[in-house]
Amino acid sequence: MASVIYKEGSEKMHTGDRMKRIRLAFDMTQSELGVRLGFDEKSAAIRVSQYESGYRVPKKDIIQEFCDIFKCQPMMVEGHGITLIDDFMINLLWLEDEKGIDILSIKKLEMANPVDHGELTYGKDSDYINGTMRWPIALIFKNIEPIERYMEDWCKVRTALLDGKITEDEYFRWKINWPTPLYVQSIKLD
Repeated sequence: MASVIYKEGSEKMHTGDRMKRIRLAFDMTQSELGVRLGFDEKSAAIRVSQYESGYRVPKKDIIQEFCDIFKCQPMMVEGHGITLIDDFMINLLWLEDEKGIDILSIKKLEMANPVDHGELTYGKDSDYINGTMRWPIALIFKNIEPIERYMEDWCKVRTALLDGKITEDEYFRWKINWPTPLYVQSIKLD
């Protein structure tokens, strides 16, 4: 599955957007990245710029080299995984950065009373965004074990970030290495 070329005004995040986000997180210039990808110094920045703008779509070998440089998962750069569940999680992880979703707002919903029509309660009465009351939206997964496990892992890592147990950099590295369990185990969550 190839990434689509970016269209101006599109809400779709393309491979180049993700490459740029990762490159900037590591404080690397386009020229530095281009040289590390094997392009000559004169064209290095231009080629990376073309990938990031969506003018060119990087081939698999370039994506793999990029991932080797930044030690990240190719599916997190390409924006798609092997399964629909992978795609779902990849999109949620990138949406957190792009649109400000908050995994913790859906983390701990409990049944108020199963007899009361199964209504759900939330830890706060409401959230206010720009002075407007917004109620949280919950996603409930029934018998979709991988999603439940992935969401629980995400909540644990996000909580570790908010509690100051890991840095923003460690959190971002976890995201671009999702779902590598060895990386999750290497950061201290307790």
